[in-house]
Amino acid sequence: MIIKNSVVLVTSAGTSLGAMIALHFARLGAYVVLCDVDESNLTSAYRRCLEVTEHVEKAHVRDLSLQTIETLFSSIESN
Repeated sequence: MIIKNSVVLVTSAGTSLGAMIALHFARLGAYVVLCDVDESNLTSAYRRCLEVTEHVEKAHVRDLSLQTIETLFSSIESN
């Protein structure tokens, strides 16, 4: 599987495991999108990924409704 230049969405990116997964894929050259409900921890993980690559985005997800998730995926697809 080729990871470089792939888009990887990491949910719960603000947790320790989520942040480590995000960093792993960032180091492999993926475009990483981090999302979490905890904005503070999400921002911390985002900053750590920025140290590895500029190909990282974050999305603070305030709720887990279908509409929110569809909006998140639409945003990813348009970028």
